[in-house]
Amino acid sequence: MNDLLCTVEDIAAICELKPLQVKRVVIKQPGFPVPSPISTPRKPRWVRAEVVKYLRGKPTPSPQSKLETA
Repeated sequence: MNDLLCTVEDIAAICELKPLQVKRVVIKQPGFPVPSPISTPRKPRWVRAEVVKYLRGKPTPSPQSKLETA
């Protein structure tokens, strides 16, 4: 795990979700940070500080909502 950039897998670990859920839902949310310009389309990476800031501004999902998206 890079200290400055994070992958889909890193975001999934932070959110306690599966990587596929991050790809299909989380990164498509309005306001979610754009990938870093040094990443590639096949392996996007985001600035970790921007992702954390975005996620802190979101309400914490309840355990029930995690089950509904699984």
